[in-house]
Amino acid sequence: MSSAEPGGADAAGAAGDKPAGRWQRFTSAIVRTENELSFIKGLGIVALPGAFLAKTFVERMPVHMHTAILDAVVLLGGVFLVYGALR
Repeated sequence: MSSAEPGGADAAGAAGDKPAGRWQRFTSAIVRTENELSFIKGLGIVALPGAFLAKTFVERMPVHMHTAILDAVVLLGGVFLVYGALR
């Protein structure tokens, strides 16, 4: 295997390899199009306030209510799993 291939000596990071170059190779392997990048940014914009709202709700909610909601979600997931298997 030559050192220029992905598993070669250069992949571990040669002395002349700049961190920006490694980061660019990493991101280019994950996000390939502008549409994907826009979708990821949109998810982040929507999810961030939702996480803070959920934290606020859970902090103000009694423990027994939180437990009941979690139980209901797990049971509902089980129902959908069985329904999908039998369908």
